Amino acid sequence: MSERALPPQALTRLGPVRADQVYGFVLPPVLGGPISVDNLRITDAHTYLTLQAQQSDITISDPVGANWDQIAPIIRADPATSTLSQASES
Repeated sequence: MSERALPPQALTRLGPVRADQVYGFVLPPVLGGPISVDNLRITDAHTYLTLQAQQSDITISDPVGANWDQIAPIIRADPATSTLSQASES
């Protein structure tokens, strides 16, 4: 597996997601799918998270984290503002 985190790889390969979308595994790791950008696609957030919740425990985290300075300009957000405050303004 690459040392680079999956969200930045997904952003590079698949492009940005809308507010109602997520990067989702084609074959979820809980069902044997690889944890790899090659196993990701952009999909509807509600549908994907509903299906994932039925398969295993679900964890929601901030995938942007330390990469915010790189991602903020791409999505035209203020890089000086944290990801959490950006989300609460939506």
